[in-house]
Amino acid sequence: MSISERWDCEFLSNFFIGNIIAYLYEGIRKYLWAILIFLAIAGYLLMPILEINIIRRKLQKAKKEEGKIRAMQIETERRYYKEGAITKKDFRRMASKYEDRLAKAKEEQAELEKALSRKIKDAARSRN
Repeated sequence: MSISERWDCEFLSNFFIGNIIAYLYEGIRKYLWAILIFLAIAGYLLMPILEINIIRRKLQKAKKEEGKIRAMQIETERRYYKEGAITKKDFRRMASKYEDRLAKAKEEQAELEKALSRKIKDAARSRN
């Protein structure tokens, strides 16, 4: 391929890309109002679904946290009773800490479940 042929190919591809960008710019400028209205309506309609998905993710995270805490409690009990690797004072301190974290996780989980059921009911009411 000679230099002039390569230059022609580059010129044509740049010209083609430039035309596409110009058409896109013109279309966006001309129909910006329609694009913004579409995005506003889509956001309004999809907001309940997004909220429900966010709450579900938080609920799954809270359940995983509860499982991790229970696993840490079992591990601590095993280390204290079977292995004797930790003192009674440390065991009680750790057990107390895990119980506090477990209580907070269960409380958060209960709040999220209430919020989820409330959002689902609201979404069902708004569709009817």
